[in-house]
Amino acid sequence: MESVDQKVTFLAWLTEYVAITHADTAYLLNRWLDHPQLLEAVHFVEQAQGTNRGLTLDLDPAIGAPPLQLSLNGHVFTDFETIYYELHFYPAKPLYLEVIFDERWQTTEYLAVLEDNPQQTWNTQVSSQLVNQVESYLDQFERYVAKEQLKKRIDQALEQADETLFYRLTHLLKNYS
Repeated sequence: MESVDQKVTFLAWLTEYVAITHADTAYLLNRWLDHPQLLEAVHFVEQAQGTNRGLTLDLDPAIGAPPLQLSLNGHVFTDFETIYYELHFYPAKPLYLEVIFDERWQTTEYLAVLEDNPQQTWNTQVSSQLVNQVESYLDQFERYVAKEQLKKRIDQALEQADETLFYRLTHLLKNYS
């Protein structure tokens, strides 16, 4: 769990360095900054719409896209009044907050508060083909490292003039190829 101080640091950075063009979004951010205790139940995640209680703040919405979107048990609300009342009357309920802005993956303040989404884990979205490719690469890399270590041990056996060890290790190396 990320600390409230880290969350305040991120929100302060966000309001200073990212253009907040929507008044309701600015209001919510300032409310959290003015009342940091409200952040205790807030979890910064990706794909907040996939949670039971998720709020998406899109700081660069496409034309016609809502800048605020609250998802409650599969129902979506975009009007500020509903969003405000939900947050105001249930401040202790976990809120999964997604903040969308340019270059968020290069922002240390954002990454410091980002948590795994408990209802939308990242690994469920990775294709089995990609998993197989990664596993294959890791297997190849593991074999490469083992061969390199074996070559170093062969060199050491040569330096120590240990003929028995040299032959045993070179036999092992042939089996790797």
